[in-house]
Amino acid sequence: LFDNPQNRGWTEPTSDEMVGNGFCWGQSSHLLAWIYHVCPTLHPQKVFCAMNYSSVTNADVSHSATIVCSDLSSCNENNEISEGNNVIMSISGTSLLPGYEHSDPGVGKRISIAIYGTKGAILYSGDDKDELSGKLKFRDNDTGGKIDLPCGPNVGFHFENTETGGSGPESLQSFIHACIGSDEYYAGSNALDGFRTIQTMEAMYRSNASHQFVEVAYQKVDVGT
Repeated sequence: LFDNPQNRGWTEPTSDEMVGNGFCWGQSSHLLAWIYHVCPTLHPQKVFCAMNYSSVTNADVSHSATIVCSDLSSCNENNEISEGNNVIMSISGTSLLPGYEHSDPGVGKRISIAIYGTKGAILYSGDDKDELSGKLKFRDNDTGGKIDLPCGPNVGFHFENTETGGSGPESLQSFIHACIGSDEYYAGSNALDGFRTIQTMEAMYRSNASHQFVEVAYQKVDVGT
């Protein structure tokens, strides 16, 4: 996808305001939106990122980033956040896994997420072409790290459904149900998830270009909690 010069919308900036375009904009949005949806009190503050590029298209194809977030759940009675309570996020990604998701057989994305907190750890890893490749797991501090399955034993690994046949992916079905006034849908994302995701990725590109830690843009915007 990012090595093909014909895919200009994926490999070249589509506006004068874009610092770059490639794997980060095209795919890391899914990972970051998942994290911000699961951790709704996190707000990105500072980012450091380094990227590698395709020699064919000059699109970024790999990256590693450190993201410093404030945690609104740690505010004191004056609504102040102690710097010592910052949450440090380390993410990396690449488009260099051999294969293609729409080939026969398709090659799925490999996802690995680990979130560590004061009460335990959430682990979610697998191949998004293979539902049996993983489950959402929680290791509880109070039980000595015993594994719990919050979604139950029968729910496997789901991340990005790219199938184009049938009635469409689950996200489309949820959108349709919401539009027709049904209560049978899951709100898998909201405007704040998207806002924080875009804040983070935009800062990743600026950091890579400057080789510096950068402040996330629009931190003073009142976007609610």
